[in-house]
Amino acid sequence: MNLIDLEGIQSTTDRNLFYLEQIKSTQDSLLNLLKSNYQTEVPLGLYTFNQTKGRGQRNQDWITPLNSAIAISVAFPLNDSFDLILFNKNITLEIADFIQETTPEPIRIKWPNDILLGEKKVAGILMETLSLKDKQMGLVGIGINIFQSNNLSHIPNSTGIWTENSGTLIKLHELSLTLFNRLISLNSQKDVSHQYNQRLNKKNELITVEFKNGERKNVRLKGVDSHGRIQIEDGNKEYRYHHGEVRISL
Repeated sequence: MNLIDLEGIQSTTDRNLFYLEQIKSTQDSLLNLLKSNYQTEVPLGLYTFNQTKGRGQRNQDWITPLNSAIAISVAFPLNDSFDLILFNKNITLEIADFIQETTPEPIRIKWPNDILLGEKKVAGILMETLSLKDKQMGLVGIGINIFQSNNLSHIPNSTGIWTENSGTLIKLHELSLTLFNRLISLNSQKDVSHQYNQRLNKKNELITVEFKNGERKNVRLKGVDSHGRIQIEDGNKEYRYHHGEVRISL
């Protein structure tokens, strides 16, 4: 679908949030919308319940099975003092808190910004920055698995907030609108390092990390510092790594 001509896009009750019944990628399509002649102010959001080729981290696809999950991308304006690390922590924590309100099960953050229910992934986040029309923008893509069913069985280590599709599409629309309004109202530059670390999965426990060369080690996770680096303890020594230098294995 070509978003430049805006065909198929439906406005919600919020003038800056739009819905499509099916889409390849909310992230790519929102970028196309921003590049088009469509005049609107950011924040701007686009969502669907049927994403066929979304983009996840490490070039992985993020598929949103029909009516089983929410895929939403939101564009934010950035200023000169913008801090990407704070932005990432605030957005990730807000999404974790949002999901926590829907389930009694504990919701944790897997560094840097995957959301876990138990030991399974319930939501993923893709963050990008771009310059467009002399403006700096942050583009956040979010996928949240809602109903765990056979539709999600092909996604390894995944789960949904609810096990049964007992809700309706209206409920999914309400959740999408609520999440959008919470994100655009968020002060994304406040220091939430303490709260982020409180939700950090396996903090002070042994984890397995994998380095870029393929080496794997069992280490103790101490936390995430103010620069967004993971803090691990290997023997009597502590090390810190940026995202991309090492990853945590589930």
